[in-house]
Amino acid sequence: MTVKPERIYIKLGTSCNLHCKYCHSESLDVKFDPSILPALKGFGLKRVTFGGGEPLLYWRTIKQIVEYLGTSVEYKVVTNGTLFTREIVDFCNSYKFLFFVSVDGRDSTRDMSIPIKWDLIKDLRFCGTAVTFYRENSNILDAMASLDVLKEKYLTIEPWMFSSFPNFVHSTSKVGKNASDLKLVNDYLCQMEVLAKEAFVLYKSGIVTGFLRRLFRSFVLRKNYVGVRCCNNTYFSILADGSITVC
Repeated sequence: MTVKPERIYIKLGTSCNLHCKYCHSESLDVKFDPSILPALKGFGLKRVTFGGGEPLLYWRTIKQIVEYLGTSVEYKVVTNGTLFTREIVDFCNSYKFLFFVSVDGRDSTRDMSIPIKWDLIKDLRFCGTAVTFYRENSNILDAMASLDVLKEKYLTIEPWMFSSFPNFVHSTSKVGKNASDLKLVNDYLCQMEVLAKEAFVLYKSGIVTGFLRRLFRSFVLRKNYVGVRCCNNTYFSILADGSITVC
């Protein structure tokens, strides 16, 4: 059976201009191979997600891929928000880009040595935020409240689609053996329950939030694919040289 994925994740590399304490990315040396472009176009993809490291450090590669695949594809990038330029903003606004800036809230141990370029981010056609939950940043409710302020001031995503769905950092040697201990997991689930209840209250009034959509996609709806979430007949991950990898 020939598999033609609808979505693909391209890991461009692991270089980053920040040194966040909770980062568990392992170093990887990979070079972009332009010969993969015809195969990507042949898939008839609906979405391409660019990952790093910090994806915008690989801007030339992103631009080359996007110009080749064209405007029929949706592009997704999770970024630290520090490397935007007017050129990047204008280019991305000419295509269907979904940007999500990693902002974890007031308690984040994110490296803030380089400021986020909110003055440029506010001009993007579609931009939300990404939240990471870990031991030092475990107050989800406070983080979501602080992100609401950013949403009103800078973000261009439609309010009903806005969702800072907190992602749980997996335990690795870099983030500590007890990063995912039972108490931390329980704290995460209890706070997610509060957010889910709020989403259902809005749903009863006729508002379907981005959080509720993500909640159902992640935990309720039956999968419509063969395989696991990050590698199946509709979605898989590759390195920039074309090698198959895990997401």
